[in-house]
Amino acid sequence: MPDPDNGWRRSGAPRGLVPFTRAVTQKYSGKVVSVAALGGDIGWGQVHVWMNDAAGQVQQLSLAPDWYIAYLWCTVTEDTFIDGIAFRFDPMPSSGMLYAKTVIVNGLECRLRNDEGFALWSNQLQ
Repeated sequence: MPDPDNGWRRSGAPRGLVPFTRAVTQKYSGKVVSVAALGGDIGWGQVHVWMNDAAGQVQQLSLAPDWYIAYLWCTVTEDTFIDGIAFRFDPMPSSGMLYAKTVIVNGLECRLRNDEGFALWSNQLQ
């Protein structure tokens, strides 16, 4: 039972819930060198891009399913410059791929994930 004088304003999560650590976000930008729809053979077709960042390093970025990218009119092709904000879920910066929260293509900003990193194309958010 919650304390009647304090309600649920205790520090930490309510009983039965596990607090989570917010994923780190970072800005990204670069020229796309490769695009692939991974998993198309099993029905989900997640678009991944590899881009050269400002430091000349190749960075992998997971966008969204190809049908959602097309729905947003936000198609990414090789030799396109993109930028936006991404989540880094892997705590090891050198090993983890980025998961785009937003991507800007030809001046059009497309929202792909919410502030917690959940996919906006998922019907689980309704």
